[in-house]
Amino acid sequence: MDLSSRRIVLLDNLDELDSREATQQELTRILDRCAGTGTRFVFGARAHPGELAGLSPRLRSRLVGGIVLRLSVPDRASLGEI
Repeated sequence: MDLSSRRIVLLDNLDELDSREATQQELTRILDRCAGTGTRFVFGARAHPGELAGLSPRLRSRLVGGIVLRLSVPDRASLGEI
């Protein structure tokens, strides 16, 4: 799949890749191919990429090379406004 023509790619549950070496290698290749194309990636995980022990060093370095944010669960009032 060619993602380089996409404006944004979303991938959640990144922490579930810990035992999937081939999937991590392919994701790393995709990130490398899309570098410089303008494609933006947004990843979700339960922990900071540096804390995900099962990630390969190559994939981890690409993930922490971008903006890493911690998002908290909104309170009831905020959920109502959303």
